[in-house]
Amino acid sequence: MPAPEIFRLILLSAIWGGSFLFLRVAVPEFGPIPLIWLRVTLAAICLSPLLFRKENREALRNFSGGMLVMAALGTALPFCLLAYATLTLEVGMTAVINAMTPVFTMLVTLFWIRKSPAALQLIGLAIGITGVVVLSWDQLSFANHGGGWAVLAALLAAMCYGVTTNFMKIRMPFAPAQAVAFGSMAGASLILMPLAWSTWPDTSASARGWVSVVLLATVSTAVAYLLFFRLMTKVSALAATSVTFLVPVFAFLWGAIFLGEGLSTRALIGMLITMGGTALTLGLWRRKRTAQAPQPLDSNLRSHGDKGA
Repeated sequence: MPAPEIFRLILLSAIWGGSFLFLRVAVPEFGPIPLIWLRVTLAAICLSPLLFRKENREALRNFSGGMLVMAALGTALPFCLLAYATLTLEVGMTAVINAMTPVFTMLVTLFWIRKSPAALQLIGLAIGITGVVVLSWDQLSFANHGGGWAVLAALLAAMCYGVTTNFMKIRMPFAPAQAVAFGSMAGASLILMPLAWSTWPDTSASARGWVSVVLLATVSTAVAYLLFFRLMTKVSALAATSVTFLVPVFAFLWGAIFLGEGLSTRALIGMLITMGGTALTLGLWRRKRTAQAPQPLDSNLRSHGDKGA
């Protein structure tokens, strides 16, 4: 991989890892839905110059129905679920659970085409889920708003990404990625607007909270989307998959530096088990062992399979 693309890959991982930090800081002050409404609205404003391109404007008209599905199930719902999860879960833990997105994407793909997963893929899935259990073992209580609900919310967010990735691949295969990025944010803003206004916090947020919102919307959403789409045109699918494994590393790093969150031995073991299960499910170990050239994934699959928060 050329040095500039390596730099972009690391930068994107750091940016997406930071999104979990910004969520963790801002959610307690705004609440999940108002925060996500601010995020997608500001991101849509930042991405609006993309509409100067005629093909993007035409795509919004031609794929309006699909854009609405992407806005609701691929942006608004998973963003809100992850925001809810960060009320309880630490930054790195949420990132590790979200890193199972490619696994859910692959499983939904197999279900959609009515093909049974291979034995190694099922083993990898079991290992990945075991890693999540180890990682969040002390928070898996479902009583009195225990952390178990937050873990389920993060897993459901990853599943939403898996479903909408396949939806776009099958229903919107020729939709420009930039148009989908803007349409998803703008549509999510309209969907969440009434809920955000009705749940708006009574107290004013701090300057720290507002800074987190702005950075989350501009850097970790708008800039990250553009950087990711640029990267997808330059590197292989296998190289792009490495984003899945780098984001949790940066999330743990940012959580430790800015919030004082530690990386316990149990959390480290859980992260390694989850990442190992993900790699096995995606067939990365098998490819390396047999020295086979990786098969390119569908461009739309790559565009939405490794999202950050």
